Amino acid sequence: MYKEKLIKSIHELFSALKSLEVDEGIRVHCRYDGKECYAFITKPCEKFTVVVHTKKEDGAPGDRVFFSEKLDYDEIKTLLKSWTKEGFKAYRY
Repeated sequence: MYKEKLIKSIHELFSALKSLEVDEGIRVHCRYDGKECYAFITKPCEKFTVVVHTKKEDGAPGDRVFFSEKLDYDEIKTLLKSWTKEGFKAYRY
């Protein structure tokens, strides 16, 4: 079983990215290509992996629309800034 922690600000999100452990992840509610999506971020080694899925009407993840790995901190930060708006939701798990 895992526990989710709400991330309350973009500053807290970027701080969480810096301290992300191998067995943790971050889920961000975002917009990608004009669609409501979820971005799932992990850090299996020194670099980040991000997978973006559309959000189904029932709230479940849908089709995968983006995947990238071996991103450094600045690259993932730039992507998240372009996908999120003020008032976004994110969770660390």
